[in-house]
Amino acid sequence: KKEGNLGLHAASKILRVFKDGKLTDKSFILFGLSGTGKTTLSCHSHWLHAPERVIIRQDDVVILRFDGSAIGTEESFYMKTEGLEPSTQPLLYAAAISPRAILENVRVEPETGRVDFFDTMLTSNGRAMVKRRDIAFTDNEIDLEKVDFVIFITRHHDILPPIVRLTPEWGAVAFMLGESVETSAGDPAEAGKPRRVVGTNPFIMGSEEEEGNSFLSILRNNPDVQCFLLNTGSVGGVTRG
Repeated sequence: KKEGNLGLHAASKILRVFKDGKLTDKSFILFGLSGTGKTTLSCHSHWLHAPERVIIRQDDVVILRFDGSAIGTEESFYMKTEGLEPSTQPLLYAAAISPRAILENVRVEPETGRVDFFDTMLTSNGRAMVKRRDIAFTDNEIDLEKVDFVIFITRHHDILPPIVRLTPEWGAVAFMLGESVETSAGDPAEAGKPRRVVGTNPFIMGSEEEEGNSFLSILRNNPDVQCFLLNTGSVGGVTRG
């Protein structure tokens, strides 16, 4: 931190995609409070077909360096399990039912051992601890040489569009606001209500203002980094009459 680096509650991945006829690697950092879709997006293939692919790096704790690179910290991922199914989240589902997975607050049939991720009799906040190597599209690396995109994930049901590109200054604003709505992954009693957490990081130690200024300094030192706000909720309200 004294060197201008910043510990983040964020995920990281690489998308290897065609651009101008050539395969290009683009690196992403994804911010998001619990229940907004951070793990869902960071651990998904996006249905890319070879030679295009994703490379999953981290899910929860990333250190963003002043030079625009990112250091990983995790060999295991801790993820929400409610509604996991192979048709929509195949990578997470396969990891959650692997022999090495540790399940918490998840219904398991005692006779058959079948796991039911849709049963919320215990709680809607079921969790799984999975080994990173048990998730497809990971490799032996956990760092990013250079961050290309920063994504702030939020969940709103109002006028916020699906995606918005931000200037570095507005990226710092999004970082400081850390806006979303509460979900059952946080406080079930407050689910659906607006919530703000600086850096979408409830684990910040020290000055929040210092965190925000450090983040802005990193963006200004790396002008090629693009920031986006991604809304995983809906536009125009939850219901329409």
